[in-house]
Amino acid sequence: MLLYREYDPHLALRCFVKCYWIWQTSLTHKWGTQERILPDGCTELLFDFGEPVRQNHSGASTSLAVKSQMAGQLSSAFEFRPPGAINVLGVRFHAHGIFPFLRLPLAEMTDRIVALHDVWNGLAKELGQRLIETCDDRQRIDLVEDFLLFMIRKHDIRPDTHVKNAVECIATNDGLISIEELSRQIGLGKRQLERKFALQVGVSPKLYTRIIRFQRIFRIIQRAEKYEWPEVLVDCGYYDQSHLIKDFRAISGRTPSEYFSASDTMARLFQLG
Repeated sequence: MLLYREYDPHLALRCFVKCYWIWQTSLTHKWGTQERILPDGCTELLFDFGEPVRQNHSGASTSLAVKSQMAGQLSSAFEFRPPGAINVLGVRFHAHGIFPFLRLPLAEMTDRIVALHDVWNGLAKELGQRLIETCDDRQRIDLVEDFLLFMIRKHDIRPDTHVKNAVECIATNDGLISIEELSRQIGLGKRQLERKFALQVGVSPKLYTRIIRFQRIFRIIQRAEKYEWPEVLVDCGYYDQSHLIKDFRAISGRTPSEYFSASDTMARLFQLG
């Protein structure tokens, strides 16, 4: 059994939170040797009610025993080996969405998963304890949502307008926009924009546009009954085949043909779910 579901956030949270998600598997589910998640331009809060997961990024393998975690932006593929049964609640934030809640430089969190109590102190412990007390998925989502709404009211949390507009502009253009044009459209200098992205998003505007353009590949393939790589290349703004392959390999760790012939179950769920 493998279950993956997404849930919409409260209206007051939609400028911060993209969705909540539930990921559950049974002990009998058969995994490959490694599962792979690709960069999607989002940050996440993860509440793990199952067994520890072994993760591998940039060649370093560690066991994640912490139940409440924050996952920063990914600059390249993230690999992990599920231990068996999994039961995770995730909060997927827009690229600009988590910074107002943490007020910590997100560039320091890129390609990292950290214990939530390291960034939220006692608040994380209190929330984690309340989540453990119920086994109902909807109740757990409601608890997290109530917690985020409480923080908004208490601290008058608002997104940075320039960063929010830049993120939305990049998404609207599927990453097919130059940083110069982006700066012009949002009315912010290029260097100021780069500093704000490092602080509040965790990656540079240039890398973020590459990630969003990379994600466009999956949306085109998902929608098409039949696709040809030359057409995908043009639709995604790549100069030629070598440009697409180079960019795809840099982000995913594989060429397009290698990736789509592999069986990365979770990558497909998280990219196309």
